[in-house]
Amino acid sequence: MIKRKIIHIDDSMIVRKTVKNQLSSLDYVELISCDSFFQLQEILSIEETIDLIITDLNMPNNSGYEILEWIKTNPDYHFIPTIVLTAESSTEKQNLAKKRGASQVLIKPYLAQDLITAIQRHFAEINKKQLKEIDNSFIQNSLILIEEILDIFENKNDHLAEVVLQKLHQLKGDALSSQWPIIAYFIHDFEDVWKFCLKNQSINNKQLFDVTIDGIVTVHRMLLDLKIKKSHRLPQNDFYNEFIQIKKNVEKGWINNLSLKKTISSSHESTSNKENTEIDSNQKVKSILENSDFIRMQRNKLDELYSQVKKISQIKTRMNIFISRLKNEMSDEPFIEELAQMNQELARESQSLTEFFLLMRTKELRYLLETFKATTKKTAELLGKTVETIISADENIPIDTIVLSKMEAILGHLIRNSLDHGIETDSVRSEKGKVRNGTISLDVSLKKQMIQTDDMLQFKLKDDGSGIDIEKIKNKVKKLGLMSEEQLKDLPDKSVIMMIFLDSISTKEEVSIVSGRGVGMSFIKKEVENLQGTVSVETGPWGTCFEILVPRYYKL
Repeated sequence: MIKRKIIHIDDSMIVRKTVKNQLSSLDYVELISCDSFFQLQEILSIEETIDLIITDLNMPNNSGYEILEWIKTNPDYHFIPTIVLTAESSTEKQNLAKKRGASQVLIKPYLAQDLITAIQRHFAEINKKQLKEIDNSFIQNSLILIEEILDIFENKNDHLAEVVLQKLHQLKGDALSSQWPIIAYFIHDFEDVWKFCLKNQSINNKQLFDVTIDGIVTVHRMLLDLKIKKSHRLPQNDFYNEFIQIKKNVEKGWINNLSLKKTISSSHESTSNKENTEIDSNQKVKSILENSDFIRMQRNKLDELYSQVKKISQIKTRMNIFISRLKNEMSDEPFIEELAQMNQELARESQSLTEFFLLMRTKELRYLLETFKATTKKTAELLGKTVETIISADENIPIDTIVLSKMEAILGHLIRNSLDHGIETDSVRSEKGKVRNGTISLDVSLKKQMIQTDDMLQFKLKDDGSGIDIEKIKNKVKKLGLMSEEQLKDLPDKSVIMMIFLDSISTKEEVSIVSGRGVGMSFIKKEVENLQGTVSVETGPWGTCFEILVPRYYKL
């Protein structure tokens, strides 16, 4: 039997012995105990695979918060689930532990069975090759996303606040699904202050812009470090304190008259390699955009390039017809055969160029499916729900990388909404007479067309939750003043359900790290339409099913 390895770190020998006794019945577990951060680092450097880490919060030298932050910002260990055992009963301390990346917090005294259940929930089969691919994909996509956000600031795009919020929401979702919770919580705080300022109509102010750019630049720098397998901590507290100050200034009506005075602490300076904090935000943005590893090209330029490739192919076809005529009329001329050979070479090069162009823009569907599974698992863990994932798809289907990236974000939003809004907790499901474990299924099928570049992909995402509450949608629409009660009375349920795609519509009362801002669903509709696709939804007591139809290739 292959044993699952758990590291338990606690400065108390009594606690270490207690946990050892509590887990003694699990014959598939090998428990490695230690009493310091230094010992933890030594064990991790020796052991090839660690399946889970258990830590206390209050320890003499390095606190549990520091240990969590070190694990969750380390490219080699960030994916290892961490359970916190603590006597800290305050919600604030527990939330701080989750912000530092704790998978679950158990308050002492706890039942041994609670610890065993938590361990079983968070155990995962760690495939290092797969994790490396997910990490690389996350870093690459996030760097591009960050540059898109900075580009919005530089060009002062229309609807700046709404677009920035959508991009931040996407970045947070990608971080969660790729098991970088510390980045996700960091971005969550930015989302929160932007939503607050948008609600109070105080978006156009230098303080908010500069602090946001500072934060985004910090995440950009962290991602570049992660790219070369270097750890990088995030100065969360410094930014969080500035967000509190911004909110206070907004409430007092001061914000639009403020000129930003830096309050970033020395720890922030250290993390930023002690760069000059007086550098103007615009300079920071320009510096990143000008030194980008990515070629910034409008999508229509790529389409134009592909059109030129197709024209070469069309010329080759016309040449075939012309050469056939010459052979009939001038069969004795030796240059005709040479011309035919040259046209064959042109045909081969034209085909190679077409295939290269499509290959340059495609990745296999399996990359999307791996992210889908990781997102479902991580979100279910965060919400304390047990979910079975069922996938029906040919993972080898090549898909345009732009379509793949956008569908990754779209499915991520749908999964988080499904788990947070739709699928009930294990106990509620039991009370309803449902199977205790929830189910999320994804079916992907290829709808082939006469021309390959016209192929369509159909995604069906279905859950067996409680369905969408139509009355809650109606109440939210009335509250926002979008429609009157009289107008809603005669509206078919199907039309009401489609209103979930409107801005600021959310049936959840509280905002969480997972969902509740009313941003995700409107983002989904816009992204699907940008892909020239369609989205529809069906719901009932059996659950909810989203059907998305998008082109396999992006605007070709």
